[in-house]
Amino acid sequence: MNRTRAWWNGLEPQWRQAFREAFFSRPSPSFSPSEEELHQLLHTQVLRLAGPGAPYSNLSIALTNLSGVVALRDLTYLSVTDCHITTLEELHGHHQLRSLFVQDNRLTSLKGIESCTGLQELYAQNNALSSVAPLRSLTRLHTLYVSGNALTNLDGLTPHHGEVMRDCFVLPNAGLPNREIIRLQQEIGLIPRRG
Repeated sequence: MNRTRAWWNGLEPQWRQAFREAFFSRPSPSFSPSEEELHQLLHTQVLRLAGPGAPYSNLSIALTNLSGVVALRDLTYLSVTDCHITTLEELHGHHQLRSLFVQDNRLTSLKGIESCTGLQELYAQNNALSSVAPLRSLTRLHTLYVSGNALTNLDGLTPHHGEVMRDCFVLPNAGLPNREIIRLQQEIGLIPRRG
């Protein structure tokens, strides 16, 4: 058995199902992708996985982790929305990633994306995030959506972010004090937006 087939067989069942439905458009459990199809998957740059509650859903299940994308190192665009993802740690080392859409999940932390230094867009609204500290090294971000979380501060956003970022949607976050909004404006140079 070659490495790509071993990788496929080693995937969690939820991930084989997700790839069958969303990438191959062949939802039958009996479908087994060819070597060429597996090669295409492993080297794809774009992957969109929208859980059952999403507009334009392409999954019948809500994924619970990102283990299936660990080997997909060529990804530049990843969207996993309306699922039950709680962590981004599986994205460690995805240096090519430019756009990440993980809104409407169950994320409690952004830990794991610190090494995604090429990231330009992050959509992580409507989760349970309490911190944006892992964003400190992501100074190429020009779009950030973290509204609808449990943020109490914006530590992690620096003046370097203020130089590049065009869109900073941090409101509403019920626990975010006014002093943090003022600091964002005065020290970092970002205008907080609602969205």
